[in-house]
Amino acid sequence: NSTQKAFLSNRINLILLAVISAYYIVVLLFTVNFPIGDDFELIEFINEFLNSGSFSEKINLLFAQHNEHRIFFPRLIFLLYYKLVGVLNFKALCFFGNLAILGTYCVIVKNLPEKFRMNIYVMIPVTCLLFQYGSAESMLWAMASLSNYYVLFFALLTLNFITKENTSGFILALLFATLSTFTIGNGILVFIVGNLYLLIQKRYKFFYFWLFFTCLTLLIYFYGYTAPQVHSDPPLFFENSGKILLFTFAFIGSAFGIGGSHYPVLTKIFLVPTTVVGIIVCIITLFFFYKKKYKDGNIFIWINLYIIASAFVAALCRSNFDISQVLASRYHIYSILIIISTFLLIFDHFALNETKIAVSGKILRVISFLCIFFTIITFPMIIYFSYIAYEPIREGGIIHPRKSEAVKILKNAEVNGVFIVNKK
Repeated sequence: NSTQKAFLSNRINLILLAVISAYYIVVLLFTVNFPIGDDFELIEFINEFLNSGSFSEKINLLFAQHNEHRIFFPRLIFLLYYKLVGVLNFKALCFFGNLAILGTYCVIVKNLPEKFRMNIYVMIPVTCLLFQYGSAESMLWAMASLSNYYVLFFALLTLNFITKENTSGFILALLFATLSTFTIGNGILVFIVGNLYLLIQKRYKFFYFWLFFTCLTLLIYFYGYTAPQVHSDPPLFFENSGKILLFTFAFIGSAFGIGGSHYPVLTKIFLVPTTVVGIIVCIITLFFFYKKKYKDGNIFIWINLYIIASAFVAALCRSNFDISQVLASRYHIYSILIIISTFLLIFDHFALNETKIAVSGKILRVISFLCIFFTIITFPMIIYFSYIAYEPIREGGIIHPRKSEAVKILKNAEVNGVFIVNKK
Protein backbone atom coordinates (compact mmCIF):
# COMPACT_ATOMS: atom_id res chain seq x y z
CA ASN A 1 0.00 0.00 0.00
CA SER A 2 2.78 2.45 0.87
CA THR A 3 4.53 1.67 -2.45
CA GLN A 4 1.34 2.23 -4.41
CA LYS A 5 0.70 5.44 -2.50
CA ALA A 6 4.22 6.72 -3.26
CA PHE A 7 3.86 5.81 -6.96
CA LEU A 8 0.50 7.59 -7.16
CA SER A 9 1.93 10.64 -5.41
CA ASN A 10 4.88 10.80 -7.83
CA ARG A 11 2.63 10.46 -10.86
CA ILE A 12 0.33 13.24 -9.64
CA ASN A 13 3.29 15.48 -8.87
CA LEU A 14 4.83 15.00 -12.32
CA ILE A 15 1.57 15.89 -14.07
CA LEU A 16 1.03 18.95 -11.90
CA LEU A 17 4.65 20.05 -12.27
CA ALA A 18 4.29 19.90 -16.06
CA VAL A 19 1.20 22.15 -15.97
CA ILE A 20 2.85 24.67 -13.64
CA SER A 21 6.17 24.68 -15.53
CA ALA A 22 4.39 25.30 -18.83
CA TYR A 23 2.67 28.32 -17.30
CA TYR A 24 5.92 29.97 -16.21
CA ILE A 25 7.66 29.17 -19.48
CA VAL A 26 4.83 31.01 -21.25
CA VAL A 27 5.31 34.01 -18.92
CA LEU A 28 9.01 34.18 -19.82
CA LEU A 29 8.43 33.71 -23.54
CA PHE A 30 5.65 36.23 -24.03
CA THR A 31 6.53 39.15 -21.76
CA VAL A 32 8.59 42.06 -23.06
CA ASN A 33 10.85 44.37 -21.09
CA PHE A 34 8.72 47.47 -21.62
CA PRO A 35 6.02 49.18 -19.51
CA ILE A 36 2.28 49.11 -20.23
CA GLY A 37 -0.38 51.47 -18.86
CA ASP A 38 -0.08 51.81 -15.09
CA ASP A 39 3.54 50.61 -15.23
CA PHE A 40 4.42 54.16 -16.26
CA GLU A 41 3.00 55.49 -12.99
CA LEU A 42 5.30 53.13 -11.10
CA ILE A 43 8.30 54.35 -13.11
CA GLU A 44 7.28 57.92 -12.33
CA PHE A 45 7.01 56.96 -8.65
CA ILE A 46 10.70 55.93 -8.65
CA ASN A 47 11.66 59.11 -10.53
CA GLU A 48 9.92 61.16 -7.83
CA PHE A 49 11.26 58.97 -5.02
CA LEU A 50 14.85 59.57 -6.15
CA ASN A 51 14.27 63.32 -6.30
CA SER A 52 12.40 63.51 -2.98
CA GLY A 53 14.14 64.96 0.03
CA SER A 54 12.73 64.06 3.45
CA PHE A 55 11.85 60.63 4.82
CA SER A 56 8.21 61.66 5.29
CA GLU A 57 8.01 62.67 1.63
CA LYS A 58 9.27 59.24 0.58
CA ILE A 59 6.71 57.51 2.82
CA ASN A 60 3.93 59.68 1.38
CA LEU A 61 4.98 58.65 -2.13
CA LEU A 62 4.83 54.96 -1.17
CA PHE A 63 1.32 55.28 0.22
CA ALA A 64 -0.01 57.87 -2.24
CA GLN A 65 -3.42 57.22 -3.77
CA HIS A 66 -3.60 55.72 -7.27
CA ASN A 67 -7.17 55.86 -8.58
CA GLU A 68 -9.12 54.35 -5.64
CA HIS A 69 -6.14 52.25 -4.51
CA ARG A 70 -3.15 52.56 -2.20
CA ILE A 71 -0.62 50.51 -4.20
CA PHE A 72 2.11 50.41 -1.55
CA PHE A 73 3.16 46.81 -2.30
CA PRO A 74 3.63 47.15 -6.10
CA ARG A 75 5.55 50.38 -5.51
CA LEU A 76 7.71 48.69 -2.89
CA ILE A 77 8.56 45.81 -5.25
CA PHE A 78 9.49 48.21 -8.05
CA LEU A 79 11.64 50.21 -5.64
CA LEU A 80 13.37 47.16 -4.12
CA TYR A 81 14.07 45.73 -7.57
CA TYR A 82 15.58 49.03 -8.69
CA LYS A 83 17.71 49.31 -5.54
CA LEU A 84 18.95 45.70 -5.83
CA VAL A 85 19.52 45.48 -9.60
CA GLY A 86 20.04 49.10 -10.58
CA VAL A 87 17.57 49.26 -13.47
CA LEU A 88 14.00 48.05 -13.92
CA ASN A 89 13.29 44.93 -15.97
CA PHE A 90 9.62 44.31 -16.71
CA LYS A 91 10.07 40.67 -17.67
CA ALA A 92 11.56 39.98 -14.24
CA LEU A 93 8.92 42.07 -12.43
CA CYS A 94 6.14 40.31 -14.29
CA PHE A 95 7.61 36.90 -13.47
CA PHE A 96 7.77 37.87 -9.80
CA GLY A 97 4.14 39.00 -9.98
CA ASN A 98 3.13 35.61 -11.35
CA LEU A 99 4.86 33.82 -8.48
CA ALA A 100 1.85 34.89 -6.39
CA ILE A 101 -0.19 32.32 -8.35
CA LEU A 102 2.16 29.60 -7.13
CA GLY A 103 1.82 30.96 -3.59
CA THR A 104 -1.98 30.92 -3.87
CA TYR A 105 -1.79 27.34 -5.14
CA CYS A 106 0.31 26.30 -2.14
CA VAL A 107 -2.20 27.85 0.29
CA ILE A 108 -5.08 26.02 -1.41
CA VAL A 109 -3.25 22.67 -1.41
CA LYS A 110 -2.21 23.10 2.23
CA ASN A 111 -5.86 23.51 3.21
CA LEU A 112 -6.97 20.36 1.38
CA PRO A 113 -7.45 17.09 3.29
CA GLU A 114 -4.68 14.59 2.49
CA LYS A 115 -7.09 12.28 0.63
CA PHE A 116 -7.89 15.20 -1.70
CA ARG A 117 -4.20 15.90 -2.33
CA MET A 118 -3.78 12.23 -3.29
CA ASN A 119 -6.74 12.31 -5.67
CA ILE A 120 -5.58 13.14 -9.18
CA TYR A 121 -9.15 14.05 -10.19
CA VAL A 122 -9.19 16.78 -7.54
CA MET A 123 -5.67 18.07 -8.13
CA ILE A 124 -5.91 18.29 -11.93
CA PRO A 125 -8.94 20.64 -11.91
CA VAL A 126 -7.42 22.83 -9.19
CA THR A 127 -4.07 23.07 -10.98
CA CYS A 128 -5.36 23.51 -14.53
CA LEU A 129 -7.89 26.15 -13.53
CA LEU A 130 -5.43 28.20 -11.49
CA PHE A 131 -2.62 27.99 -14.06
CA GLN A 132 -4.81 28.79 -17.07
CA TYR A 133 -4.13 31.51 -19.64
CA GLY A 134 -7.44 33.38 -19.69
CA SER A 135 -5.97 35.97 -17.29
CA ALA A 136 -3.49 37.04 -19.99
CA GLU A 137 -3.78 40.75 -19.22
CA SER A 138 -2.66 40.25 -15.62
CA MET A 139 -0.27 37.46 -16.53
CA LEU A 140 1.79 39.52 -19.01
CA TRP A 141 1.52 42.95 -17.38
CA ALA A 142 3.83 43.78 -14.46
CA MET A 143 1.55 46.17 -12.54
CA ALA A 144 -1.51 43.95 -13.05
CA SER A 145 0.25 40.78 -11.89
CA LEU A 146 1.76 42.48 -8.83
CA SER A 147 -1.63 43.87 -7.80
CA ASN A 148 -4.31 41.38 -8.92
CA TYR A 149 -2.31 38.26 -8.03
CA TYR A 150 -0.71 39.37 -4.79
CA VAL A 151 -3.90 40.84 -3.32
CA LEU A 152 -5.46 37.37 -3.60
CA PHE A 153 -2.34 35.62 -2.31
CA PHE A 154 -2.22 37.87 0.76
CA ALA A 155 -5.98 37.51 1.30
CA LEU A 156 -5.69 33.70 1.24
CA LEU A 157 -2.74 33.81 3.64
CA THR A 158 -4.87 35.97 5.94
CA LEU A 159 -7.71 33.43 5.88
CA ASN A 160 -5.25 30.58 6.34
CA PHE A 161 -3.65 32.07 9.46
CA ILE A 162 -6.80 33.47 11.02
CA THR A 163 -8.16 29.93 11.32
CA LYS A 164 -5.21 29.02 13.55
CA GLU A 165 -6.39 29.47 17.10
CA ASN A 166 -3.17 30.95 18.45
CA THR A 167 -1.57 34.35 18.84
CA SER A 168 1.15 33.84 16.22
CA GLY A 169 -1.43 32.88 13.60
CA PHE A 170 -3.48 35.96 14.49
CA ILE A 171 -0.44 38.27 14.14
CA LEU A 172 0.46 36.77 10.76
CA ALA A 173 -3.16 37.15 9.63
CA LEU A 174 -3.03 40.84 10.58
CA LEU A 175 0.23 41.29 8.68
CA PHE A 176 -1.07 39.74 5.47
CA ALA A 177 -4.43 41.53 5.74
CA THR A 178 -2.52 44.81 5.91
CA LEU A 179 -0.37 43.87 2.90
CA SER A 180 -3.51 42.87 1.00
CA THR A 181 -5.13 46.23 1.79
CA PHE A 182 -2.14 48.19 0.54
CA THR A 183 -1.71 46.13 -2.62
CA ILE A 184 -4.99 47.09 -4.27
CA GLY A 185 -8.27 48.48 -2.95
CA ASN A 186 -10.38 45.34 -2.56
CA GLY A 187 -7.72 43.89 -0.25
CA ILE A 188 -9.28 45.81 2.63
CA LEU A 189 -12.32 43.54 2.40
CA VAL A 190 -10.33 40.69 3.96
CA PHE A 191 -10.40 42.70 7.20
CA ILE A 192 -14.22 42.72 7.02
CA VAL A 193 -14.34 38.98 6.28
CA GLY A 194 -11.92 38.37 9.15
CA ASN A 195 -14.22 40.24 11.55
CA LEU A 196 -17.15 38.09 10.50
CA TYR A 197 -15.12 34.89 10.82
CA LEU A 198 -13.89 35.67 14.35
CA LEU A 199 -17.36 36.74 15.46
CA ILE A 200 -19.00 33.57 14.16
CA GLN A 201 -16.28 31.45 15.74
CA LYS A 202 -16.92 33.29 19.04
CA ARG A 203 -13.24 34.17 19.39
CA TYR A 204 -14.20 37.44 21.01
CA LYS A 205 -10.80 38.48 22.36
CA PHE A 206 -9.25 38.18 18.89
CA PHE A 207 -12.35 39.77 17.35
CA TYR A 208 -11.99 42.97 19.40
CA PHE A 209 -8.30 43.28 18.46
CA TRP A 210 -9.11 42.59 14.81
CA LEU A 211 -11.90 45.17 14.87
CA PHE A 212 -9.52 47.76 16.33
CA PHE A 213 -6.93 47.12 13.58
CA THR A 214 -9.69 47.19 10.96
CA CYS A 215 -10.72 50.68 12.09
CA LEU A 216 -7.09 51.81 12.27
CA THR A 217 -6.36 50.52 8.76
CA LEU A 218 -9.50 52.17 7.37
CA LEU A 219 -8.46 55.44 9.01
CA ILE A 220 -4.99 55.28 7.44
CA TYR A 221 -6.34 54.19 4.05
CA PHE A 222 -8.92 56.96 3.77
CA TYR A 223 -6.83 59.73 5.32
CA GLY A 224 -6.61 62.41 2.65
CA TYR A 225 -8.53 60.16 0.25
CA THR A 226 -10.08 61.76 -2.84
CA ALA A 227 -12.84 59.91 -4.67
CA PRO A 228 -11.85 59.47 -8.36
CA GLN A 229 -14.18 61.61 -10.48
CA VAL A 230 -14.42 59.04 -13.28
CA HIS A 231 -15.80 56.36 -10.95
CA SER A 232 -19.41 55.88 -9.92
CA ASP A 233 -20.72 57.03 -6.55
CA PRO A 234 -21.41 53.99 -4.27
CA PRO A 235 -24.29 55.75 -2.41
CA LEU A 236 -26.23 55.79 -5.68
CA PHE A 237 -26.70 52.01 -5.45
CA PHE A 238 -30.50 52.13 -5.53
CA GLU A 239 -30.48 54.19 -8.71
CA ASN A 240 -28.24 51.66 -10.49
CA SER A 241 -29.02 48.45 -8.57
CA GLY A 242 -29.84 46.41 -11.69
CA LYS A 243 -26.59 47.28 -13.45
CA ILE A 244 -24.58 46.82 -10.24
CA LEU A 245 -26.01 43.34 -9.63
CA LEU A 246 -25.44 42.39 -13.28
CA PHE A 247 -21.83 43.63 -13.00
CA THR A 248 -21.36 41.65 -9.76
CA PHE A 249 -22.63 38.34 -11.11
CA ALA A 250 -20.81 38.71 -14.45
CA PHE A 251 -17.59 39.55 -12.57
CA ILE A 252 -17.90 36.32 -10.56
CA GLY A 253 -18.43 34.25 -13.70
CA SER A 254 -16.08 36.25 -15.94
CA ALA A 255 -13.58 33.38 -16.39
CA PHE A 256 -16.08 31.84 -18.82
CA GLY A 257 -16.39 34.91 -21.00
CA ILE A 258 -14.45 36.99 -23.51
CA GLY A 259 -15.06 40.66 -24.09
CA GLY A 260 -14.00 44.16 -23.23
CA SER A 261 -14.84 47.69 -24.28
CA HIS A 262 -13.44 47.13 -27.79
CA TYR A 263 -15.63 44.05 -28.43
CA PRO A 264 -19.27 44.91 -27.70
CA VAL A 265 -20.60 41.95 -29.72
CA LEU A 266 -18.52 39.42 -27.75
CA THR A 267 -19.55 41.11 -24.52
CA LYS A 268 -23.24 40.75 -25.34
CA ILE A 269 -22.74 37.07 -26.20
CA PHE A 270 -20.81 36.16 -23.05
CA LEU A 271 -22.63 38.41 -20.59
CA VAL A 272 -25.45 35.87 -20.28
CA PRO A 273 -23.38 32.73 -19.44
CA THR A 274 -21.04 34.65 -17.11
CA THR A 275 -24.00 36.15 -15.24
CA VAL A 276 -25.65 32.73 -14.93
CA VAL A 277 -22.41 31.23 -13.57
CA GLY A 278 -22.12 34.10 -11.08
CA ILE A 279 -25.68 33.59 -9.83
CA ILE A 280 -25.15 29.82 -9.46
CA VAL A 281 -21.92 30.33 -7.50
CA CYS A 282 -23.66 32.80 -5.16
CA ILE A 283 -26.54 30.36 -4.59
CA ILE A 284 -24.10 27.52 -3.83
CA THR A 285 -22.23 29.79 -1.41
CA LEU A 286 -25.49 30.66 0.37
CA PHE A 287 -26.34 26.95 0.53
CA PHE A 288 -23.09 26.16 2.30
CA PHE A 289 -23.58 29.03 4.73
CA TYR A 290 -27.04 27.61 5.40
CA LYS A 291 -25.37 24.25 6.03
CA LYS A 292 -23.02 26.06 8.47
CA LYS A 293 -19.93 25.02 6.55
CA TYR A 294 -18.16 27.97 8.13
CA LYS A 295 -18.03 26.17 11.51
CA ASP A 296 -15.34 23.64 10.58
CA GLY A 297 -12.57 26.19 9.89
CA ASN A 298 -12.74 25.50 6.14
CA ILE A 299 -11.28 28.56 4.37
CA PHE A 300 -12.98 27.91 1.03
CA ILE A 301 -16.37 29.27 2.08
CA TRP A 302 -14.56 32.43 3.22
CA ILE A 303 -12.69 32.68 -0.09
CA ASN A 304 -16.09 32.70 -1.80
CA LEU A 305 -17.36 35.41 0.52
CA TYR A 306 -14.26 37.56 -0.03
CA ILE A 307 -14.51 37.36 -3.84
CA ILE A 308 -18.26 37.99 -3.87
CA ALA A 309 -17.64 41.08 -1.73
CA SER A 310 -14.82 42.15 -4.09
CA ALA A 311 -17.12 41.75 -7.09
CA PHE A 312 -19.84 43.82 -5.42
CA VAL A 313 -17.46 46.63 -4.43
CA ALA A 314 -15.96 46.67 -7.94
CA ALA A 315 -19.50 46.99 -9.31
CA LEU A 316 -20.31 49.84 -6.88
CA CYS A 317 -17.21 51.79 -7.91
CA ARG A 318 -17.17 51.05 -11.64
CA SER A 319 -20.79 50.54 -12.69
CA ASN A 320 -20.73 53.85 -14.61
CA PHE A 321 -18.13 52.38 -16.95
CA ASP A 322 -19.18 50.27 -19.91
CA ILE A 323 -20.43 46.90 -18.63
CA SER A 324 -18.02 45.22 -21.04
CA GLN A 325 -15.14 46.08 -18.68
CA VAL A 326 -16.31 43.30 -16.38
CA LEU A 327 -15.08 40.72 -18.92
CA ALA A 328 -11.55 42.16 -19.16
CA SER A 329 -9.09 39.30 -18.74
CA ARG A 330 -7.26 40.94 -15.82
CA TYR A 331 -10.29 40.16 -13.62
CA HIS A 332 -10.54 36.49 -14.60
CA ILE A 333 -8.30 35.36 -11.76
CA TYR A 334 -10.98 36.34 -9.21
CA SER A 335 -13.54 34.27 -11.07
CA ILE A 336 -11.14 31.34 -11.41
CA LEU A 337 -10.41 31.30 -7.70
CA ILE A 338 -14.07 31.29 -6.67
CA ILE A 339 -14.79 28.50 -9.18
CA ILE A 340 -11.98 26.43 -7.62
CA SER A 341 -13.15 27.02 -4.06
CA THR A 342 -16.77 26.25 -5.03
CA PHE A 343 -15.66 23.00 -6.69
CA LEU A 344 -13.78 22.02 -3.52
CA LEU A 345 -16.76 22.87 -1.32
CA ILE A 346 -19.07 20.72 -3.43
CA PHE A 347 -16.64 17.82 -3.59
CA ASP A 348 -16.00 17.99 0.14
CA HIS A 349 -19.73 18.06 0.90
CA PHE A 350 -20.69 15.06 -1.21
CA ALA A 351 -17.57 13.03 -0.44
CA LEU A 352 -17.47 13.54 3.31
CA ASN A 353 -20.92 14.38 4.67
CA GLU A 354 -22.92 12.11 6.98
CA THR A 355 -24.91 10.48 4.19
CA LYS A 356 -21.65 9.13 2.68
CA ILE A 357 -22.78 10.03 -0.81
CA ALA A 358 -19.70 9.49 -2.96
CA VAL A 359 -18.94 11.66 -5.94
CA SER A 360 -18.96 9.55 -9.07
CA GLY A 361 -15.49 8.77 -10.40
CA LYS A 362 -16.81 9.27 -13.93
CA ILE A 363 -18.01 12.78 -13.11
CA LEU A 364 -14.61 13.68 -11.67
CA ARG A 365 -12.86 12.33 -14.74
CA VAL A 366 -15.12 14.42 -16.98
CA ILE A 367 -14.44 17.50 -14.84
CA SER A 368 -10.69 16.87 -15.05
CA PHE A 369 -10.86 16.52 -18.83
CA LEU A 370 -12.91 19.73 -19.13
CA CYS A 371 -10.42 21.64 -16.98
CA ILE A 372 -7.48 20.45 -19.11
CA PHE A 373 -9.45 21.46 -22.20
CA PHE A 374 -10.23 24.85 -20.62
CA THR A 375 -6.53 25.52 -20.02
CA ILE A 376 -5.71 24.66 -23.63
CA ILE A 377 -8.46 26.79 -25.20
CA THR A 378 -7.49 29.83 -23.10
CA PHE A 379 -3.97 29.87 -24.55
CA PRO A 380 -4.98 31.98 -27.59
CA MET A 381 -5.64 34.79 -25.10
CA ILE A 382 -1.86 34.93 -24.57
CA ILE A 383 -1.17 35.24 -28.28
CA TYR A 384 -3.91 37.82 -28.67
CA PHE A 385 -2.77 40.03 -25.78
CA SER A 386 0.84 39.74 -26.89
CA TYR A 387 -0.21 40.88 -30.35
CA ILE A 388 -2.34 43.89 -29.33
CA ALA A 389 0.02 45.06 -26.55
CA TYR A 390 3.55 44.08 -27.45
CA GLU A 391 3.49 44.19 -31.24
CA PRO A 392 2.75 47.95 -31.27
CA ILE A 393 5.55 48.40 -28.70
CA ARG A 394 8.03 46.55 -30.92
CA GLU A 395 7.07 48.98 -33.69
CA GLY A 396 7.83 51.99 -31.51
CA GLY A 397 4.41 52.51 -29.94
CA ILE A 398 3.40 53.19 -26.34
CA ILE A 399 0.38 51.67 -24.59
CA HIS A 400 -0.81 54.53 -22.37
CA PRO A 401 -3.87 56.82 -22.51
CA ARG A 402 -1.66 59.94 -22.33
CA LYS A 403 1.26 59.16 -24.63
CA SER A 404 3.04 62.51 -24.34
CA GLU A 405 3.10 62.11 -20.56
CA ALA A 406 4.40 58.54 -20.91
CA VAL A 407 7.21 59.70 -23.22
CA LYS A 408 8.25 62.31 -20.66
CA ILE A 409 8.28 59.68 -17.90
CA LEU A 410 10.53 57.43 -20.01
CA LYS A 411 12.94 60.28 -20.74
CA ASN A 412 13.21 61.11 -17.04
CA ALA A 413 13.71 57.43 -16.25
CA GLU A 414 16.60 57.19 -18.71
CA VAL A 415 18.20 60.32 -17.26
CA ASN A 416 17.90 58.85 -13.74
CA GLY A 417 19.05 55.39 -14.88
CA VAL A 418 15.76 53.87 -13.69
CA PHE A 419 14.81 52.24 -17.00
CA ILE A 420 16.66 51.97 -20.32
CA VAL A 421 14.37 51.73 -23.34
CA ASN A 422 15.05 48.62 -25.40
CA LYS A 423 11.99 47.25 -27.19
CA LYS A 424 13.62 44.14 -28.62
